[in-house]
Amino acid sequence: MRFIDPYEDRPFLFAGNLTYIDLAGVPENGVVDGSVTIGNSSERIERRMTLYPDNGKIRFNLKEWSRNFESIQDNGSMYIELDFHEQNDLSHEDNWRRQVVAGSCNDKDYDSLVYGGRFWTKAPQTKKTLADGIEQLTLCNLSEGAVAAMVYSRTSPPVKIVLDEVSNVPNVSKQVIDCSFSKISELVQSEDIAAYDIFIEGYESEAQRFVVGRSRSITEFRFRNSLGVYDYIYASGAAKENLEYECVSFVNTGKETELANDSRKQFETFTGYLRTRAEAAFWQDFFLSADRCILDESKNWREIIIDEVSGDYTRLELGEMSFKWHYAEDLPSRLPARKELEPFIQI
Repeated sequence: MRFIDPYEDRPFLFAGNLTYIDLAGVPENGVVDGSVTIGNSSERIERRMTLYPDNGKIRFNLKEWSRNFESIQDNGSMYIELDFHEQNDLSHEDNWRRQVVAGSCNDKDYDSLVYGGRFWTKAPQTKKTLADGIEQLTLCNLSEGAVAAMVYSRTSPPVKIVLDEVSNVPNVSKQVIDCSFSKISELVQSEDIAAYDIFIEGYESEAQRFVVGRSRSITEFRFRNSLGVYDYIYASGAAKENLEYECVSFVNTGKETELANDSRKQFETFTGYLRTRAEAAFWQDFFLSADRCILDESKNWREIIIDEVSGDYTRLELGEMSFKWHYAEDLPSRLPARKELEPFIQI
């Protein structure tokens, strides 16, 4: 009696890719006892059960338990463990265990994400960034090597610097690299940067290029991509605001009186021109996410809800999309933000 493992020797699984696993070699009239355990270092859920085979096997639908992994955030993980044996016979038993992380990926991309120096981003290989923006890239610690940057200036030759070393810890984990412009400029001691490439040494073909912009009209968004980690995306098109107002009133003896009123500010953001299919796909991943934020003027991330998406992208033609959204938090009910004021007049 043994588990037939369709995941072979994969060190961890994506929650969104869980399917099933079979326990084979069970006697036709046999009965199997055991447990399914899901947990992490701080909590665990165990379910004991007695099962009966069908044609000598028992199929476990792992996808049914995928909702138990919805609490996985950022770089965390959980595990799923199956431990079963023939009833009243502990000599015939088998155990299967795997680490599970949030997100999903195409099976063909798994090896490059885990071993091949590929960053866990859905962004096109060349993307815009802002001089005052925030950028992070996530990688798997099984991709060995130093994380480096090749920094390009308009007035001097390219400079290569080391940002970090991949953490070679016993457990499989995801590592986040700060690759914001502020970090890069601090390391090279210059703000004269036109662009920079981030890569793991030995995997230069997987480099992520950031082209630096300094326009204040660009809006930065953060979202959890389909791989389960944060990506950062910029909208360079127009931005609109609209105040929606609703009033409930009644008329009594010729006089109208308000019973209640409510208002909500809705925003419309245009992506700016999309020049490649990869850029359009990046925005689609943003729209499909359920965890999105906007970077406000105080450099705080505020959660948003998208109400509507419109526009399309035609290959080999410039196009753009727009989307209407509102803050998840009821901002008007909060006090206005305060900060230390500059002198009104200096003599």
